[in-house]
Amino acid sequence: MRKILIATHEKYAEGIRAAAELILGPQPEVSVICAYTGEIELSRQLENYFSACTSEDEVLVLTDLYGGSVNQACMQYTTRPGTHLVTGINLALLIQILTMDKEHIDIEGLRAAVEEAKNQIIYVNEVMKEMVTDDFGF
Repeated sequence: MRKILIATHEKYAEGIRAAAELILGPQPEVSVICAYTGEIELSRQLENYFSACTSEDEVLVLTDLYGGSVNQACMQYTTRPGTHLVTGINLALLIQILTMDKEHIDIEGLRAAVEEAKNQIIYVNEVMKEMVTDDFGF
């Protein structure tokens, strides 16, 4: 079964899950770890999460910042069979992933979702400037 873990600094994980659920409805396969918000160390939270996974579970871990402490802590779990780690999570990526196959992780689909999410990062001022120039010819 496919499981998704969103692990981020502070409460970003809770917020992005809530935003996705506002759009898509409840997502029971999604768990969150909000690092550095309580007394339980991140390493212990990750141990608890992965110890509850079965060998049949495919786990997609989504983190907020490449090179950040949360992503670094999650890297060690990529040696677990069926575990995939993607960093730089944004709402566009999460929605794309949540609308994919609920049973298995499609690697090619995941790669395409990451590329599409990158395309969702846009400096709107430049787009607006281009629109005005195109509309008025100057």
